[in-house]
Amino acid sequence: MDLKLSGRTALVTGASAGIGAGIAEALAREGVRLVLAGRRREALEEVARRATSLGAPAATIAVGDVATEVGCRAVTETALGALGGRVDILVNNAGAARPLKGEDTEAFWEEALALNFTSAPASRIRSSGP
Repeated sequence: MDLKLSGRTALVTGASAGIGAGIAEALAREGVRLVLAGRRREALEEVARRATSLGAPAATIAVGDVATEVGCRAVTETALGALGGRVDILVNNAGAARPLKGEDTEAFWEEALALNFTSAPASRIRSSGP
């Protein structure tokens, strides 16, 4: 299927496995230039190899934890640098669900909120179009 995305750019967070990896592969089939973000370099490198084999230009790896300000900034800077300052498609896929245990602390809740609600790099990337 041709979605007319060839030549576009995309940042996919949570791209090392699961839904994020699947989205990256679908975009790769369309010829999108990818930045793959996540916390595990080796897993991201494997997704990048698959993306290239599916027809995408060589993907850029952005290692960082987007649940933190430092990690979010690192991912954003890597993406903007690799994609010439332009992100056409932003996939905020980072997130997690963990079972609750009686000993969970306030730090556990803060981490969950940061990862699932306040981590999006979108606030750091200006829209490049409609």
